[in-house]
Amino acid sequence: MLQEIKQPISQAELRTRVFRGEILHFTQIPAINEFCAIARQICKLTLENTDPVNSHRAGSYDHWLKAIYQYQLAAQKEAQCKKAFSEALQNIGLKLDETFCDRFVFRVVPPQTEKSEGANSWLETHRDTWGAGVYQQINWWGPVYSYSAGNGIEFYPDHFKQPIANTSAEWRYEQFASARQVQSAELKPKFKPIPSVLEKPKGPIFKPTIKPGELLCFSAAHLHGSSTNVTNLTRFSYETRTVNCQDIQSGEKAPNVDNSSNAQLLKLFKNLSDNSPLTKTHFD
Repeated sequence: MLQEIKQPISQAELRTRVFRGEILHFTQIPAINEFCAIARQICKLTLENTDPVNSHRAGSYDHWLKAIYQYQLAAQKEAQCKKAFSEALQNIGLKLDETFCDRFVFRVVPPQTEKSEGANSWLETHRDTWGAGVYQQINWWGPVYSYSAGNGIEFYPDHFKQPIANTSAEWRYEQFASARQVQSAELKPKFKPIPSVLEKPKGPIFKPTIKPGELLCFSAAHLHGSSTNVTNLTRFSYETRTVNCQDIQSGEKAPNVDNSSNAQLLKLFKNLSDNSPLTKTHFD
């Protein structure tokens, strides 16, 4: 299931492999090491130099939650993170002027014995295509700190081409955005941030383990989510999504087996070269 990639590959090979369901594992990307180092530096500063993976034990949980939120905001806005990630994509083989990128999400998941109500915490099973509606979307995921086997992201590979009952028909991004504005920033909004499953997924669960400085690449159509954190350490990871003009023009895309929404959240994606937005014109 996991295909290790040590050399740059063409955009054509990348999309063909990802859109047929492969999960690619990029292992030798110096810029991702730099990306993680920047995120760790920000994390330690906002957590007042407390050991981040044990930081949930120090002081009150509310204080920790606010500090984590400040880390997430600062890392998301850090220009050097974007620069390092852009360099990493170039090393992989992507062209920045053809690539549109969503914001970075720095996810923090405390042990299951702790509350997990923070913004960008544990994420339930979903397909990104249910919300974004872009079948050329490619997801990127990596850890900021090391994590134990089976304790990161998880996939249900049998569902790449098999439907599952879900809430995509009624979920609306505008409702989520409104709920996020009226609730304190460090807590999860009342309205779910993504459409979710309505039944238990079938088949095996795939839980890859990769190191900080390495990167997972997979189709947004994969059914995936956060593994429950069964350790006593907080898990730190990051993720983003890209859409490439070549992929749109090629006509290749991931399958839609169960999305009941016609919405497209194109405004989330900005060009990595000039920051221009992805629009319907690109699809025309």
